[in-house]
Amino acid sequence: IYKQYTYVAGLAAGASIDIAVAFPAGVTPHAVFGYGGSGEMEFYVYEAPTTSGGTSLTIHRRNRNLVTTSTGVAVVAPTVTSLGTEIMAEFVPANKQGGGGQNYTFEYVLKPLTTYLFRLTNVNSQPHAANLIIEWYE
Repeated sequence: IYKQYTYVAGLAAGASIDIAVAFPAGVTPHAVFGYGGSGEMEFYVYEAPTTSGGTSLTIHRRNRNLVTTSTGVAVVAPTVTSLGTEIMAEFVPANKQGGGGQNYTFEYVLKPLTTYLFRLTNVNSQPHAANLIIEWYE
């Protein structure tokens, strides 16, 4: 799953990309994530936040030969009333080309029946291109 703000659209100063993901009982997915932006960003992972609403994201299978679907559900831009427990935070500096990011440097085994919130925030004073990608296997 992913959400991207292009250079044309830009993620507004102080705004965040929020993606909430959850899995049913008995499923413990191994998740990795990539994130970045053309300006300074902060990335967070929260366990057991309180969220509601949002727009459903289509979960794309990377193995295009299989026809099964993920048991997970994901939404972008949910209303967040409580962040839950912060389990990861990282500052993403802009480099000398004007962008920075991380790709799949951490893997987490997520709990079933638990919501996770992945948040990428533009901490720069200007809008910037930004993207957040979350991948997992079940």
